[in-house]
Amino acid sequence: MSESEVFVLKPAYDRRIRVGLHTWILIASVVLVGVIIFWGTFYGRYTLQYLSEIVFATLAIPLAVFAFVSWFSGEKEELAGIIGATANDISSWACVGPIMETFGYEADIEFKNGCYVRCSFSPIGNSFFRVYKFIQGPESVLAAPLIKARGDGKTFRETRFPVRQAGFQEWMNSETGWKKDVGNDESICNWLEDHYFFGDYFGPRSGPGGRPGPGDVSGMVFLCQNIYLRSPKREGEWLKGKTLGIVVGFHEPNDEQQIKAFYDGLISTADRIIEYIKSQINLS
Repeated sequence: MSESEVFVLKPAYDRRIRVGLHTWILIASVVLVGVIIFWGTFYGRYTLQYLSEIVFATLAIPLAVFAFVSWFSGEKEELAGIIGATANDISSWACVGPIMETFGYEADIEFKNGCYVRCSFSPIGNSFFRVYKFIQGPESVLAAPLIKARGDGKTFRETRFPVRQAGFQEWMNSETGWKKDVGNDESICNWLEDHYFFGDYFGPRSGPGGRPGPGDVSGMVFLCQNIYLRSPKREGEWLKGKTLGIVVGFHEPNDEQQIKAFYDGLISTADRIIEYIKSQINLS
């Protein structure tokens, strides 16, 4: 697949991350070699054979890690689904990767409805879809701290979506207004019925070994954070402010005809939930 086919809507910038992962590999290698040398010195094992083991550890282990990362790293093509499906609703987006935590690529997207989305695909685990809306800010800054998100439990306490149908039914009759609104929103319920995977939530779902399959959502967390988001418009710029957000573990549908409906429904559902929360929390 050519780059022009992958990026249906051209990214504002395409940043390849190299330093972070390689730095950790170098540090781990040096620490490992230091431990081996200390152990050999302590037990008096400095022999020609042992020195060969040091050389092996110094060279072979980093090479093996690099080979593992290269083999399992994702490709930019993984972003084609989300970008192609939502191109008409995107204001701007950026391509970043591979991300050290997932070995995959990430799309940082600004939508015309005010939502900011970080969609990351991992070749070694779940993919994650993060939807944010600023309730204070954003302020544009040129630097971000190492820890880029801190929870704000005073404005809104982190809440996980129920993993059982009985829990969701409690939301429908909850004294907490936004939970009741979410539980009684027909469009939210219909989308969740089609995609949410967990226990006896809306009945058994198919999947290999009883696990989530293509088109399934495996979990949702609602949170409020003081955050630095990578700007989808300008490289090196960060958006700083207080956000309401939803983190979703998901598996992208295999059928290309279902991808657009999946992402449209996911973004719409997240946006409606955020608006319910936003309208009922104290922002003072």
